[in-house]
This record gives sequence, C-alpha cells and structure tokens, in this order.
Amino acid sequence: MPRALAKEADGTGPLTVEAGADETEASTERDRGDVLMRVGAVVVHLNSDDDKTTAALEQFSVLQVERIEKVAAGQEPEA
Repeated sequence: MPRALAKEADGTGPLTVEAGADETEASTERDRGDVLMRVGAVVVHLNSDDDKTTAALEQFSVLQVERIEKVAAGQEPEA
C-alpha cells in the first residue's frame, strides 16, 4: 500500500505512484522525476527530464509494468 509522503516547499521530494508494480519508489528533484520499481524479478529505473508530474510518471510507469508483464508471460510487447 503506497503511503503519503511529505514534499519540500519547492515541490521536490517523494511521490506516491500507482503503477501496479510489486514495489515502487518515486521522487522528484528540481530538474527531473525518478521512479524505481520491482516487477517480479525485474528492477527498472525510469526518469523524466521533460515532465515530472505525478500523473506523467505514473502513466509512464504503468506502461513499463505492462510491457514487463507481457514479456514475462512470453508475449510480444507493443511498441
């Protein structure tokens, strides 16, 4: 279960991202957003310099979780 985390006054700090991964940690810095996830035995690190909003990081994270799960099930991931 994700927990609400405090952010700094400038909007940087930890984020709560619902991606469907087994474990997720996300945060923002002044110039980027980062998400670290575990999906089964796969660990993935995503970062975005363009859009570090929670919604954008969550959307990108969900897409990656779906791709990892498809490959793990022996299916061809979509582009």
